[in-house]
Amino acid sequence: MGLSILIARIMAVLYICTAISFLTKSVDYKKLFNEYMTNPAIIFLSGLITLILGFIMVTYHDIWSGPWWVVLITILGWAVLIKGMLFLTAPNMVKPFEKIGDSKIISWFPYLAILIGLIFGYYGFVA
Repeated sequence: MGLSILIARIMAVLYICTAISFLTKSVDYKKLFNEYMTNPAIIFLSGLITLILGFIMVTYHDIWSGPWWVVLITILGWAVLIKGMLFLTAPNMVKPFEKIGDSKIISWFPYLAILIGLIFGYYGFVA
């Protein structure tokens, strides 16, 4: 359970800081998102980093029983691993997501990230 708490703490800080940054500089993030989605080198590098992080999470935290938030960490770990594999092996799959930067969907991201961050923060720091 110690590893789950550590990962929950890291994810809480990551999600909350990213959300606050997005809320304070949303125009910059929309531009960054659009540039990210059209730059093959950045997609490749993020695929490498994502693949490594997902592999580490899946290797050391493949827990499918216990509290729901622990299982959620495992599910997110697998999602990160699959995302990294797709970015490296099928970068064209990223193309349909280019339109998200110009849509209202991206404006919901910081609120969802804060919610996820608070949930992981509660289980990582308080519970």
